[in-house]
Order: sequence, then C-alpha cells, then structure tokens
Amino acid sequence: MTDWTVRGGFPAIFLLVGCLEPDPVAVGEQAQFLGDGAGGFPSCGFGGGGAPIVPCKCVGTSNDLTIDSSNPNDGDVSDPTCWVDGSPEMSCLLRWDISAIPTNATVTGADLTVSVVDGSLANYSGQRIIRPWTEAGATWVNSKGSTTWATAGAKAATDRSPTTLFTFSGYSGVQITTLNSSGLAAVQGWVNSPISNQGVVISSADTHRMGISSKEGASAPRLCVSYTTP
Repeated sequence: MTDWTVRGGFPAIFLLVGCLEPDPVAVGEQAQFLGDGAGGFPSCGFGGGGAPIVPCKCVGTSNDLTIDSSNPNDGDVSDPTCWVDGSPEMSCLLRWDISAIPTNATVTGADLTVSVVDGSLANYSGQRIIRPWTEAGATWVNSKGSTTWATAGAKAATDRSPTTLFTFSGYSGVQITTLNSSGLAAVQGWVNSPISNQGVVISSADTHRMGISSKEGASAPRLCVSYTTP
C-alpha cells in the first residue's frame, strides 16, 4: 500500500499529483522515439503499462540468410524468408548492428521480434555464433569465402555456443521473445566489443519447415536492447 504520509506540512494533493502514473500515450510516444518501433514491430517500452523508459535501441537485421544442407555450397541472401528445418537441414543466420549503443553501456533487457511467415507447431531457439562469417560468403560448408565451418552447418563448439539465448513459437504471425540471462550476456559482449558480434543461428531437429521474414521480406527480425550508461 502506498504511504501517503505528508512531510514538511505540504498538502497531500501535491503528493498525489507527483505519484500519478505516466500518461500511457506519452510513454508510448517516448518509447517510439527511443526505440524506433517502425514497421509494425513493438518499440522499446520494456515492461509496458507505464513502466519507466530507459535508453533503448531497436534494429532490424544487418545480415541474414539461410544455409541449406541440400545446397551446401550456396547461401541465398536474396530470399525474403529465412528457413529452419530438420530434414533436409536448414538453419537461419541472423546478425544485428548494435554498435550505436555506447561500449560502456550496461544491457538491462533485450527482446527479439520475428514475423513467422511459414508456421510450424514446434518451438525454435537461437545460439550465439562464435566463428566469423559474412552474408555474401556463408553457406552450409563455408563461414566466409573459402573458410569452412569447423563442422558443416556451423555445428561445432568452435562455430556456435551450445547455450540457448532465446526460444520462440513457430506459430505463424508476429512472435516476441525476451532473451534469457545468457542472451543478455551475449548482447553485452557485442556492446562492449562490436567486433565480437557474430549474431545467432536458429536451427531445429523438427522436420516441419519454418520460415521467418528476412530483411529482404516485409519485416526483418528486430532486436530491441534497453541499457543504462554511467
């Protein structure tokens, strides 16, 4: 219960005015400004419902593509859909440019929003990529140019971390997931050292193909990061 004790002889009405919740519209406008929530995706209003707004950055993928075991030497960077499948194996590589966040910032939250355009009943998760890759050079076999993954499909421990950063539903439509503590640690690492940012890989053993809109599609996968600075 709120303590309405009047201090210093000021009328209680002034305390009441000071403790009123922020106007939802104003908060939404502030979140929109800080978060750049364009394209139908939510902006950075972490917590919602009039929660305080902190500095926040929302960005769509700077690099994304499908690597496909059935086409091991080709990476389709122009496909409007990034595919995930267990048979034949297909994985989706995603990376966001968050270098605009100050390197001394402390990450306090991160949400991922994807638009599932070809749905599945399975759940899907992402792991942090360790090995450097390029959008133009990544395939099922190669990470960039003639440099290969340690194991095809970026499956080795030196290609990706085994730790799950997030999980989302494969149901069609917009899916929003909050990154777990490992996900926040990964984003913090990217903020502190932008050169270490190799993004994530989404893969699955489920044999029902699932596809999300890529940056060449209607809605690029969007990462929203809230943070504080000293």
